[in-house]
Amino acid sequence: MAQDVDWERLYRETRHRIGNTMQMLLSLLRLQIRQGGDDASPQTLQRLEVRMSAAAAAYALARVVPDDAEGGRVVVDFHALIADMAEEAHRQVEPDMAPSLEMRLEPVEVSLEDAIPLAIAAMEVLVNAVEHGGPPIAVVLGPGPEAGWTRLVVQDGGTGVPAANLRKDGIGLRISESLMRQVQGRLVLDEGPVRLEWPHH
Repeated sequence: MAQDVDWERLYRETRHRIGNTMQMLLSLLRLQIRQGGDDASPQTLQRLEVRMSAAAAAYALARVVPDDAEGGRVVVDFHALIADMAEEAHRQVEPDMAPSLEMRLEPVEVSLEDAIPLAIAAMEVLVNAVEHGGPPIAVVLGPGPEAGWTRLVVQDGGTGVPAANLRKDGIGLRISESLMRQVQGRLVLDEGPVRLEWPHH
């Protein structure tokens, strides 16, 4: 039988995680300011808004599940988070220029701790896709290449999502790769789709 939820511990951990999230967002903002200078200020603020919306969406979908060993865990239904973020990324483009989205999302549950860096990394890829990829944009979430892994694939209508656009100023690529390392995962860039892959924790 599951133990009672340890609400005090979960409160302390979540408060600490919120602080870490804010520090991470500030670090990303400083990185982009250093890279882009004053001329990039409007774009910098827009990117910060998108990253904050990804983190906020993860917190909004967080829920507590009982756990015999830990007295409760905070988890996020990642498939629901990806669906929300794909629509948010779609709204970043003018309606008459936004490519259509096709989503195939299998149920995936991740810890809140992993959901935040995964969400921001995924948002970088999704925004890149809707801004530069041809229609339709396919977003697929399911089993990864190895047992115990999960994969998110983002691909356009025929040529993949141009990885060169993530590399164009180096920021999106560096951010996504760094965030994937936080969850012991990886960002895979090639001539086809862009893939985020990570192990279950």
